[in-house]
Parts: sequence; structure tokens; C-alpha cells
Amino acid sequence: MKNRKPLKIAVVVGVFPSVSEAFITNQLRFLVKSGHKINILATRHLDIDNPLFYSETYNDLKTKARVLSKAAVLPKAYLQRLFNAVLILLKFKSSIHLLKTFNVFKYGKDALNFSMFFKTYYKYYFNIHDYDIVHVHFGDNAVHLRSLINNFKKSTIVTFHGYDAHKFDASFYEDLIQTKNITLTVNTNFTKNKVKKLGFDNFKIYTLPVGLDTKYFLQQNVENKTFNILFVGRLVDFKAPILAVKIIEKLHEYEKFVSLNIIGDGPLYESCLDYVISRKLQNYIHLQKSLSQNEVINFMDNSSVFLYPGIVDNTGRCENQGLVIQEAQAMQLPVVTSDVGGISEGLIDKKTGFLVEEGNIDAFVSKVLWLIDNPNRRKEMGKAGRQFVVENYESIILGERLIDIYYNSLQD
Repeated sequence: MKNRKPLKIAVVVGVFPSVSEAFITNQLRFLVKSGHKINILATRHLDIDNPLFYSETYNDLKTKARVLSKAAVLPKAYLQRLFNAVLILLKFKSSIHLLKTFNVFKYGKDALNFSMFFKTYYKYYFNIHDYDIVHVHFGDNAVHLRSLINNFKKSTIVTFHGYDAHKFDASFYEDLIQTKNITLTVNTNFTKNKVKKLGFDNFKIYTLPVGLDTKYFLQQNVENKTFNILFVGRLVDFKAPILAVKIIEKLHEYEKFVSLNIIGDGPLYESCLDYVISRKLQNYIHLQKSLSQNEVINFMDNSSVFLYPGIVDNTGRCENQGLVIQEAQAMQLPVVTSDVGGISEGLIDKKTGFLVEEGNIDAFVSKVLWLIDNPNRRKEMGKAGRQFVVENYESIILGERLIDIYYNSLQD
């Protein structure tokens, strides 16, 4: 690690904690471990109904989390406003922005009832708390915080994760594009190109994939004697779980009676289940619904191949990175996946897995058959996959790169 002054960082998310955003939690822990002071700011809410919120693994982070919204900042009751205002002033008594709000001649009753005080506190929140870096996850969050970002005089990092570059058009980001002091990060070059097309082509954009802790994703069951195939992901159109089912069905025509575990839930669950039942595939294809990360790792440890036949859906959405593909490789599973979106950046074709033409069931079957018939090569691909992930997706390596981005943005 480089010897640099620790930073005070605001990490902005929508909801905290979120099961689907474990990669953000990994980043947060790395920042804390590296000696930086962080606050976690949730623009929607803290999910206190989520069991993760009370789990021992989140004890160190939940004390750093709070809600950042106009409603959360401005108490409705006058006495609560008075009490909160006193606490804030005691902590930030030198803030000129806050002191100006008591000008009765200028603000009238809004000065007396503390309305102007809390509006200003929200507007200059990042400045008043004296952050060095504000790191906003998801582009739409940045749009909603545009006025705060615009008033912040230091460095803002905005990370696009994928859906935020697909769901919204250029007009949605028009105001954000006019904001200065913003540096962008994206998970793949595919996402970078989409973000540029939204109007961010003149911004500094770093490609920084989402990473994982490879010590956690570690193969234990080396002598797996049965050939199991695994699919993990939300059961939605662009992840194409029904294609995974049809690939297994086709394999049975070759008298390769392998099994498939589908882990995940979503709107396509019932249609996948109906298809499995109608084709009498229940003995071979098992829909597990959503499972914990530990349970997913256990399934990976008892599988031979990871299958991911994702597509470009009718809205144009597809996989931007697909972290689960790197997780599978870390567990020494060869991956057989579609060549869509940014997936090709996250494996080495013919070395750690196979890239297959989108929707081509016969091509998928051919690759899986080859892996069944070549167990030694399958193991070699698995080892190469883990090495690839350790070198390119390890959380510590990517965490160091993120910190470099922070310091570089402060010098620009």
C-alpha cells in the first residue's frame, strides 16, 4: 500500500444493505481496512427489515450508515428541528452556509422555524461534512443528488453499473453532464461505450470491474464425481434461464443425463417450472429459488460447469459484466456463456470457458459435450479460470485501483 493521507469518503447508495450489492460492501470494507473514514449514505432507506442489517458481518458498517434525503434531513416537529439544529451547529459551528440561514431579514419565518437551516444543510451536505470524496453508485442516484454534487467543491466519483446506462436516455442525464468535478467509473468497456453515448464522452472514465474475495470463493470438493451444471441469476428475460433448461433437454437427446441446478428467483420462475414439469425433466432440473452466498458457493463446489446463456432482450438490455461468471471461475468451474454485452471481457475464450453465439442451443450443447468428454481439459480450464480471476478481479487489487482513482481525481 502507498503511504498517503487517509481520505474522508461519502459512499452513496440507494438502499443499504442490499443482498444484490455485496460488491459494494466489499469495497466499503476495503476502504475501512485501508484506513479511510467512510460514511454510507442511502438515498432511499436503510433496510432494517433485511436480516443482513443485524448480522455480525455488518456490525462494523451499519454504524456508519444513515439516510440522505430531504425528508430525512428536515424533521417535521419544531422541537425536533431545534434539537437537531443545535447538535449540527455544535459539530459544524464554523459553517458559514449554516450561520447565514439565521438572517431573519432575508428569510423571515423560514429562518425562525429552521426551514432554511435544514434546506441549506441538505444542499451543502457534502461541503459541511468536509468530505474529500463523494462516491455515488448508480448514475440515477447522481442525477437525484445533482444540486448537492454541483455545490461540492472537491471530487465526485459516479459509478455506472449497467442498468443505469440502459434504463435512462441522454435527456435524463442532461443536467448531470453539465456538472463539473465528476469522474466516472464503469465495470466494463461495453458499459463505457454505452455511457459515452449518453453524452459523457468528454468525461474521464475509468474501467474498474466489480470484484470478489477469492479467498471466499475457494474450491473445496476437488473430487466431484458427478457432472452437475449450474445456473445462477435473476430469472429474467436477458439472463435467459429457459435456454439453460432447453440446453439440458437437448443434452438428454445425446443420452447425457446431466443435472442442472437453477439458483435464482424472478418473473420467469413459474414459466421455467411449468416447462420442466411439462417435459418431465424434474429428476434432472432443479429450481432452487434464491439462496445465500454461502449456499451458492456450496452449489458451485459441487458443480462441474457454469452455464449462462444470456441474451439481448427486446428492450436491448443484456449483461454488462456478470460478476457471477467470475465467481464461478474463482471456484474453478469452466463457464459456457453467450457472447453478449460485456461478458467476453470477463473470461478467456477457449482457455477458461467458451463464448457461444447468442441463442444457439446446438452450439451450447456442443461445448458442454466437449467438457463432459474431456475431464482433464475441464480441470485445466478450471485452474486457468481461477488464476485469471485472482489476477484481474481480486477485491484487494481492484480496491487499490479505486483508491488510486480517488487520489488522481483530487489532483485533476
